[in-house]
Amino acid sequence: MSVAVASQQYYDDYGEEAGGEYYQEQDYGGDYYGEEDGGDSLYSGYVKHQQEKAMGVKGGLPPMLKNVAIGATGWFIGAKFHSRRAVNKAVKASGKQQQKIYERYVKDVSALQLQNQQLQEYIQQMTIQQLTEEFLMADTNNDRKVSRLEFERYKKQYLEKHPEADPSMFPKFEDFDPDHNGMVTLAEHENYYRHQGMIA
Repeated sequence: MSVAVASQQYYDDYGEEAGGEYYQEQDYGGDYYGEEDGGDSLYSGYVKHQQEKAMGVKGGLPPMLKNVAIGATGWFIGAKFHSRRAVNKAVKASGKQQQKIYERYVKDVSALQLQNQQLQEYIQQMTIQQLTEEFLMADTNNDRKVSRLEFERYKKQYLEKHPEADPSMFPKFEDFDPDHNGMVTLAEHENYYRHQGMIA
C-alpha cells in the first residue's frame, strides 16, 4: 500500500530508500484519497452506488419485482417457443400418421380388389363346371349332344329330386336350340346361360 506524506507526495510499498517510484497527487486526479474522511472516495462511491442499485433506488426496479419480471418474460417466451415446437411436432406426426393410413387403405383396397377378382373367376369356373356336369348328365349316349328326348328325361329327373322347383321356370328345349336342328351342343348350352348373365 502507498503511504501518504504531508507534502502530498507518495511512494509505493518499498519507500524512497528502497528505490520506490515517486508519485504526485495530480497523477490520481487530485482526489484519490478523500480530504474530509481520509478514506477512498472512489471505492465508497462505488459501494454506495451498488447498494442503491440493489435497493431499487434512483428509478430502478426492486429486486423482487425485477426477478418476477424476468421470470415472467422467460416463461412467456419459453412457453411460446415450446408450444410452437409441440404444435409443429404434432402436425408432423399427424401428417405421417395420415400418410401411413392412406397407404394402408390403398394397400387394403388393392388386396380386396384382387381377392374379389379371384373370387369372381373362381365362381365362373365353378358355375361352368356345374353346367358342364349337368349337360353330361343329360347326354346319356355320350355323343356330346342332347336330344329333345334326353332333355325331357333330365328335366323329369330334376323335378323329382327338387319338388320345390317350379316346372314353369324350367327352361324349354327350344331355349337351348337356337338353330332348331333338334340337338343341343355344349356350346349352345353355355351360350344360353351366358345370355342369362350366369357366366361371362
